[in-house]
Amino acid sequence: MVATALLAQEAPNTSETSEDSEEITLQKLETIQKEIAALRAEANRLNTQENSILAQLAQFEVEYKMKTHEIELLELRQTKTEGDIQNLQAEYQQMEKNLQKQKEYLTRRLVEAYKLGQLNYLKLLLRANQSADLLRSYQYIAYLAKDDSRKVQNFRASMVDLEQTRLRLEQEKR
Repeated sequence: MVATALLAQEAPNTSETSEDSEEITLQKLETIQKEIAALRAEANRLNTQENSILAQLAQFEVEYKMKTHEIELLELRQTKTEGDIQNLQAEYQQMEKNLQKQKEYLTRRLVEAYKLGQLNYLKLLLRANQSADLLRSYQYIAYLAKDDSRKVQNFRASMVDLEQTRLRLEQEKR
């Protein structure tokens, strides 16, 4: 009897244990499924974060290439500007030489004109024996006067050009 009572008592325990075991298994299953869902969410978040980081990295790479090209462009501009400065300096020096030659010529010409005075032209005209010589002398004097006037104008224009070149040179050096 005691054995039957023990069996009767054990029988409900076995069924309770199996129900408890199933319930525990279901709870474990639900817990594992929740953990899997949480891990998937974390994996998706990390994947999004990775894509975001990769996108930022790609953006930085594009910006780096852009800045590299900008630097190359600036270096080319600098090289061109330096070449322009050298050309302007050479042009300026040549203009200075030409201006100095013009100045020397005009100085000699003015000294000669001063030494000879206006009477020189009159003497030239009075020396003419014939009317053809007189006309030729007059044309020669007119030519000299025009030539002197043209050379003075060229000298003034050269001075203006020299000043403009000097200003351009200063501007390019900045």
